[in-house]
Amino acid sequence: MLIPSKTTLITSVAAIAIVGFLWLSIDTLSARNEMLTAELRNAKATSQARKNIITQYSSERAYMTTLLTKRQQRANKTQEKLRNDIKAMEASMADDACLSQPWPSAVIERLHEPY
Repeated sequence: MLIPSKTTLITSVAAIAIVGFLWLSIDTLSARNEMLTAELRNAKATSQARKNIITQYSSERAYMTTLLTKRQQRANKTQEKLRNDIKAMEASMADDACLSQPWPSAVIERLHEPY
C-alpha cells in the first residue's frame, strides 16, 4: 500500500479548499445575479409606468392649453363686443337732448341683454 507524501496531502487539501471556495463563490454570484436581474425587471416596470404617467400628463396639459386658449379667445371677443357696445351707447347718448328724453330704444334693448 502506498502512503501519500505530506506534499501530496497538502496539495490535495489545498485543491479541495480552492474548489470548495470557488463553488461557494459561484453560488453567491449566482444568487446575486438573480437578485440584480429581479431589481432590473422592477426598475424597468417602474420606468415604464412613469413614462405612461408623463405621457398622460402631457396629453392632459395639451388639452387644457387648448381649452384655456379657446376660453381666452371667447373672453377677448366678449370684451371687444362690450367695448363696442359701450362706445355705441355713449355715442347714442352724446347729445344733451338725450338726457331730457327717454334713452334710445337700441340702448334700452342692449341694456336688457344678458352678459
